[in-house]
Amino acid sequence: MTLTPGKSISSIKVWRDIVGRRLLNLDFDPVSPEEFWAKVEPIPSHLRTARVSQSGGCSFRDAELVRDGDDVYSLAVCRRGRIRVIQRGREIVLGQGDAAFLRTSEIGSLASATSFTHCSIMFPAADLLRLAPDADQWVMRRIPARTEALRLLMAYVGSVGRQPPQDPAVQDMVRRHLLEAATLLGPDNGRAGAPADSSLRAMRLCAAQDIIAQRFCEPDLSVAVVAASIGISPRYLQRLFECAGQSFTQHVSELRLRAAYALLQSDDGNAGRITDVALGVGFSDISHFNRSFRRLFGETPTAVRSRGIKPH
Repeated sequence: MTLTPGKSISSIKVWRDIVGRRLLNLDFDPVSPEEFWAKVEPIPSHLRTARVSQSGGCSFRDAELVRDGDDVYSLAVCRRGRIRVIQRGREIVLGQGDAAFLRTSEIGSLASATSFTHCSIMFPAADLLRLAPDADQWVMRRIPARTEALRLLMAYVGSVGRQPPQDPAVQDMVRRHLLEAATLLGPDNGRAGAPADSSLRAMRLCAAQDIIAQRFCEPDLSVAVVAASIGISPRYLQRLFECAGQSFTQHVSELRLRAAYALLQSDDGNAGRITDVALGVGFSDISHFNRSFRRLFGETPTAVRSRGIKPH
């Protein structure tokens, strides 16, 4: 049997054999074996990252499991419920959005009496210690949900999960961004130098792009609205886009134009008039829409609709 991402598993034996021992390198002791269920979503294949939802119980690595030689720092993030975390003789409780580092080479556990969801992001111990020599002191320190670096890191992981990069060079860049951003989660995050700052900028830009991708059809979407959503100034957000080679306005406009192109190419006849298409994707000035469309695609909206030309 193989694991289907997102599919619910109701057998504790299957969970242990297929997920726990093979994918997550841990075991699970359910509150009630008869009522056990679990779902796991790997995100994505080139990262050791997974989102796990399960019935009440305890996920753990015991003395037998730690002999597998796996040595990473696992950032455990509570996504739903309240999770009791135990390692190194200490116990902390994570509320929704809170996180803590654990080390997989040591015995430890995550537990809840009721169903819960957590996301685990794995950082190779040697790599993290190279960037932050005191990283081992971060284990079992609660990282509050309000921590900006944590929120941005989770948004970045979610974005990568929705559109996993296929280019190995881009995959390496993503791994580097996550690793460098992890250094900002330690108690002394003032350590951040140029590499970590660069990753933080990349994650802020990614968070902004995610918001725009969800809301670009709103006519009044502005740099101020998006900046406020991620807690930065409008001018700083504009600089992030400019450093990436495209202004905020250009980015929003291109998303709207490509959405309009897709609608005009639709064969179902439901796109409506060209004016309706332009208004529907967020343009309020039809003349500006027509000029921008022709500048990007080299054809008028009317020509694209009638000729079915593919965009460059």
